[in-house]
Amino acid sequence: MTSLKFSARGFRAVPVSCLVSCLVLSSCATLRTSPEPRVVDGQTYGTTSVPFRGRWWQFYERGVSWSRGGFWAEAESDFRAALTLRQTDSRRARTYGMHFVQCFVHRELGAVLVEQQRWDEAESELRLSLAQEPSAKAEFLLARIATARGVFAGAAVAAAPPAAGPAAPTVLRMPSRVVIERSEPVAGNLKSMVGHYFPSGEQPLEVLNEAGAARVIAVAADGAFTAELAPGDVLVTRAAEGKPVIFATAEPAPVAPSLVLDGPENGAVITTNCVWFRFSAQATAGLSALVVSDEVGRDLLNQSLSGVAAGGTFAVPLISGSHVLRFTLRLTAGEVVVERTIVVTPTPAQDRTLRATAMMLPLQAPSDGVGIKETDDPELLSSVSRDGRFRLVDTQADELLTRELSLVDAGYVDRVTAANAGRRLASRYVLTGTLRRGRNDVECFVRLVHVDSKEVVASADAYSQAIAPAQEQAFFALVAGRLHQEFPVLQATLAADERGVPIIDRGAAAGVVGRMIFFAVDRGPDVRDPTTGQVVLAGDQRVAGTLEVADVEDQQARMKQVSGTTPTGALVVSE
Repeated sequence: MTSLKFSARGFRAVPVSCLVSCLVLSSCATLRTSPEPRVVDGQTYGTTSVPFRGRWWQFYERGVSWSRGGFWAEAESDFRAALTLRQTDSRRARTYGMHFVQCFVHRELGAVLVEQQRWDEAESELRLSLAQEPSAKAEFLLARIATARGVFAGAAVAAAPPAAGPAAPTVLRMPSRVVIERSEPVAGNLKSMVGHYFPSGEQPLEVLNEAGAARVIAVAADGAFTAELAPGDVLVTRAAEGKPVIFATAEPAPVAPSLVLDGPENGAVITTNCVWFRFSAQATAGLSALVVSDEVGRDLLNQSLSGVAAGGTFAVPLISGSHVLRFTLRLTAGEVVVERTIVVTPTPAQDRTLRATAMMLPLQAPSDGVGIKETDDPELLSSVSRDGRFRLVDTQADELLTRELSLVDAGYVDRVTAANAGRRLASRYVLTGTLRRGRNDVECFVRLVHVDSKEVVASADAYSQAIAPAQEQAFFALVAGRLHQEFPVLQATLAADERGVPIIDRGAAAGVVGRMIFFAVDRGPDVRDPTTGQVVLAGDQRVAGTLEVADVEDQQARMKQVSGTTPTGALVVSE
């Protein structure tokens, strides 16, 4: 980031009119040099929703518009301009006043760089995005970069520079570009690379050896070239200051085989019949399959993989009990194994009237998306309703809801607005989310907001490249499944600490969140057939006491009594 410093000693008075004139002229020059929108197949690209005034969110919005049309150079220029004015990704970025937009400028710049096969720059932007605002799309693009750096489907693509060797690549405003179309071994230990070179100036295409000696590669008028590289050689061009910009190496950088799991940790207690995991895997030698097996060696999942990297989300069906899950990443040569011990308990019996009341707000389309389809809200509603986790409130009952949501700017319902809408319908939670469709992908992000505290207690997201209509239901079911795992139905036993404060034997490892309600439930007497003695009508469930989570630890949670009485040793069930 560039910082500006002013010295009082060196400051000279300048008439205000001159300053204003300079600013106006600078602004006009910027607006005059802005590229004109382009129309392709009746669709206009390079536009903004309001007249362009050079604000960071307008550069971002126009960059997204360019990228939807595949105008990578224009999109990159706008994203970099936005980054000079704002440096962080956020799902809720303030523009002015109380107006907010979704901003993923690092991520979207990374996506544009991926399309241009500029892997190092793209990876840097995507990792910045993940550090600032995690998203499934950034993880997907990083996996795509890892795949592109290796050899798959019989073709080679540009590889990453080696750990040691020539100077680090230099980022150019308008960089040269190389597209490797074929890479194959030739006589001896040489590798032949065939492709096209698109220089940004007069820089020649060169091969540098380990000693730093260079030889120029002949390039045809249309950019076609063939280069032979020995081990240790790199294919480069030169930046303005003479530093090499690396396009490819003779061999891909070695990647240690790895399997990373995002899901229940070791020792977690799960109360659903499916356990959801997101995974990312990589190995230079090539991937073969991901197999999940139980303690007796029975396969629960066997998913074929290919290439040098892969990622995705999967569900493992499990019955009640303690399970040692063995995740085996099979490679072309060898394997990587990760084990996790997970305890699965039956989903507690829960009266429908005790389920958490939740209101689902319509999905919002962020300003960097292309809108919601008519089937999106019903699909998500169906997926969330299918497992009966929540008692959903009919949003149509509130005539003021539309007016409340009309205050939302740029397709984003913040947690305060969501909580205020939910309070009017006496809902404890509000489910709100965004759905963003890009050039050829879809991303859904949902949050569960606690109405009283206005805090987000659980969230889930999913990302996929272009999906067919028949796959929409599975896409939303993935979102609902991960949300249920983050906010499960729980049963616990009540105890007390040395000061008499109520404690339950479930904590964050089991999915307990702050302000969650637990009920101690009694059941009235059953009605039996006087002749057979069989139960013909089960007794009504009655709430003897209500407790609320006050403080959560990993394996337990401290409670506060809200109503009634709950004796030590009582079984309690969550809302």
